[in-house]
Amino acid sequence: MTPEFEALVKKAVEDGLLPNAVALARDKSGKMNYTFAHGPSSVAPDSPPITPSTLLTLASMTKLITTLSILQLIEAGSLTLDTDVTRLLPALSSQPVLSTPPTAAPTPRKSPITVRHLLTHTAGTGYLFLSPQLQEWAKGAERALPIPLRKSPLSGDRTVDKRFGYPLLFEPGSAWAYGSGLDWAGKLVEVVSGQKLG
Repeated sequence: MTPEFEALVKKAVEDGLLPNAVALARDKSGKMNYTFAHGPSSVAPDSPPITPSTLLTLASMTKLITTLSILQLIEAGSLTLDTDVTRLLPALSSQPVLSTPPTAAPTPRKSPITVRHLLTHTAGTGYLFLSPQLQEWAKGAERALPIPLRKSPLSGDRTVDKRFGYPLLFEPGSAWAYGSGLDWAGKLVEVVSGQKLG
């Protein structure tokens, strides 16, 4: 890149138009030809400067990447939208469904969980920090609360099985709840493709 580009980005950061910036360029062979970083690594006061290797929390922005990866596996014939994921994701498959009240023993899941359910938030996989029912279950089960309620998602155990190993909110396909379905879909991408997403 040019010095003009770097000056423009630096000014945008200093003027508050961007919180920070990282730019990387590789050629077709994968060789890194350019790296540039400017600004703080976080909004915390006195945070160190950002670098090309700084870990950033992308949170739900990864859902698009995961969805595209799943669609590529569908295009390649490795999956369909209606593939039952129970044999591919045993940790998810073993999750029961919350009862009413949530402190009662969860019941075994009866319906299959499909790729479509994971992508459309209809698998029953809620987020503990958004679901009063799951929070009540966690307290009733005297469980240690998963990472999203305790501290940064970049600390501790980052595996999907450990972070989202709690009961389903409902039978797959019977309702909608924004939740960890796309996180489980990311794990599915890794299982089916044999490649890591992160």
